[in-house]
Amino acid sequence: MTETSSRPTSSMLQRTYSGLLDDSLLRWSPDVIGERFFNKMIVKTLFFGGGLYLNDGYLVNHPVARRHLMRDGSLLRVLLATNFIRILTRTGSAEELIEMPATMARSGNASFVELTRSAEWDAFRPVYARLSETAFYNGNPRAWPNYDMSIGYSKLIGRIFDEPPSRLGFALITHDDLQRLRDAFVGRKPETGNSRFKFEEACRDVLGDAPDARPRVAEAMAVGNQAYHYNFGLALTADEDDAIAVDTTVGAAFDELLQTRSIERGQLDNIPLIRVPDEIPLDDGEVFWPFADPASEVSTAKRDYLGALDRLLAEDVRDLAALAAEVQDATDLYIDRLRGLFRAKFGDIAFVIEAEAGVTFATGALAGGMDDAVATAAPTAGLAIKLQAARMAQTRDFLVERFRLVDATDAFNPSRDDIIRLGEIRPQLTSLAFDETAARRFVEDVPPLR
Repeated sequence: MTETSSRPTSSMLQRTYSGLLDDSLLRWSPDVIGERFFNKMIVKTLFFGGGLYLNDGYLVNHPVARRHLMRDGSLLRVLLATNFIRILTRTGSAEELIEMPATMARSGNASFVELTRSAEWDAFRPVYARLSETAFYNGNPRAWPNYDMSIGYSKLIGRIFDEPPSRLGFALITHDDLQRLRDAFVGRKPETGNSRFKFEEACRDVLGDAPDARPRVAEAMAVGNQAYHYNFGLALTADEDDAIAVDTTVGAAFDELLQTRSIERGQLDNIPLIRVPDEIPLDDGEVFWPFADPASEVSTAKRDYLGALDRLLAEDVRDLAALAAEVQDATDLYIDRLRGLFRAKFGDIAFVIEAEAGVTFATGALAGGMDDAVATAAPTAGLAIKLQAARMAQTRDFLVERFRLVDATDAFNPSRDDIIRLGEIRPQLTSLAFDETAARRFVEDVPPLR
């Protein structure tokens, strides 16, 4: 291998824009993130990432998020207070953020109309108002990226209409459907605003609005929602110094915009597994304060661990053995710091046994390889985070890095008995970053926010 002259564009300490609390995703894919996976969705970024962006509307509209906002000391409340989770908003003051649900309801948004008319609203509104004031006092809100998001969405979703349905993962939608869908969407002038809502309207018109048509509309809206989430991720990536990862459902429609590293198989062979045991009560948010303190032992160990992992997975490296040893040492230290953090409250914690794990971080082979669109269509291996519901078979697998293996003669073997792996990864969700060059090129002709 040759030594690289610069770092790859990704960093595992990048922030993540999460679309998994999106009200449209909740409507069309209701089982993606519920109560069992809500805290684990946050913890996977807390342990293995650099922070979360959540849209203000997501926090207010998602019923599970509202319940966690109502409880003092919840993981969500604590991480909002520390700015690990930041609110993405168009509002410029606490007063505007407080009024945002009512403003959206007056504009005709059905989700906000339902919320503000519900019995829950009277109890939730004063808590939400107090949290909004605290957020602005702490400098938590992050302004929407300065791009016209309706034009960005229209441009991004426009990519799908001439694609073969099979490449998009469609089983119920035909090429003719896509052509009719394009005409119905463009006729609604989506660039003038509410572009995703207009795409959903077009889907209902073209694919049917009767109950038996719901699977077809849901199939189209899965891609429509991915476009909404990726549109934010692309604009944020162009706005910031590092690429932004996006939590969304798995799909291949916008694959060419996402980052893939070309590496040798041996680099993956040197990544130890980390299993976070399910016995840690994730609803006790106070325990996780040290992750927000950059000087704490666990926060320092996390940065060192992710930095070592990033260096090992660079596209051109020299002295693989030294980098592998560095990753092993950093992994051991991070596990030790995690164990120490939780020991005082929960007793001794085992992080690498085969007992039930709530969160597992490991490498694996992507199901189907190069030709499988369901596995995001590109590489043959990935780095994934598996979320396991306690004592249940339910899991949520996030693909967080993907790799094209360049030494194909030495095939990646996920069953090697000297390496602990997830085995074959069949992700339902992705948390992938964008190729920064592709992101900046995408927004070049997207005008500023009006």
